[in-house]
Amino acid sequence: NGGNINISSGAGNIATIETLDAGATSTDGNAGNGGNINISSGAGNIVTSGVLDAASTSNSGDAGNSGNITLSTDSFGSISTEGRLDAGATSTNGNAGNGGDINVSSVSGHTEILGLVDSSSYTPYGSARNAGLVSITSTSGNITTGSNIFSDSFSIADNAGSAGGIFLSTELGNIISNGDLSSSSVSRSGSAQRGGTISLLAPSGFIQGNRGQIVSISIAESGNDAGVGGNVTLEGNNISELEVFTLSSSNTSGDVKIQGSENELVIQSLQLTTTGQVEIPAID
Repeated sequence: NGGNINISSGAGNIATIETLDAGATSTDGNAGNGGNINISSGAGNIVTSGVLDAASTSNSGDAGNSGNITLSTDSFGSISTEGRLDAGATSTNGNAGNGGDINVSSVSGHTEILGLVDSSSYTPYGSARNAGLVSITSTSGNITTGSNIFSDSFSIADNAGSAGGIFLSTELGNIISNGDLSSSSVSRSGSAQRGGTISLLAPSGFIQGNRGQIVSISIAESGNDAGVGGNVTLEGNNISELEVFTLSSSNTSGDVKIQGSENELVIQSLQLTTTGQVEIPAID
């Protein structure tokens, strides 16, 4: 098993340059569980340049459960990550365990998550378990993502578990998503479980997708049972440049809810692919 990594500061900044590795890796046999990574600052900024690794990875056996990654600042601190945030469970020849949760939270500072974010459970030849939840929140700062966010359960040869879910929320800021968001359950030969809920909430600001995709699907390609597609919620005064998919191959598609403020909602370049309910409340 990987060990835990804890870094904290009462008021100062925290900066990491190299990889922080709490993961469990095996090249010849089963891998244990990944450890947790916790970085917190009371009033300072958090900047990570390297990979944060809490994954469980096996090249020839089963992968265990991944650990969780938590980054948090209070007061005016901001958070910026450049390297990959990896809480995925991956096996190339066996079963994959559960993906870990990834939680990033700030109060007044801006949040930039520039690298790939992964809390998936993935295996080509065994069964995949459940993916972890990805949550990025701020009270008044902006949220910017620079790459893809994956919270999937995927298996080629066996069953896939449930997708984890993706939650991006800022009460007073904006959300800029420069990559795809996927919380899906997909199996090519077995059954699939439910797609995950995906929410982008910026009730006082805008959501800009830069032509990115939001995918919450449940697909069993061989004709076996699939779960329901996940629900997607978009809340902002101006929502633009996104494609949304909430399909299921044999079950109910997820619903899509689009919400503006009390007196304003502008939608630009938004494409929806679903057979579920689409709700766009009227603006008084």
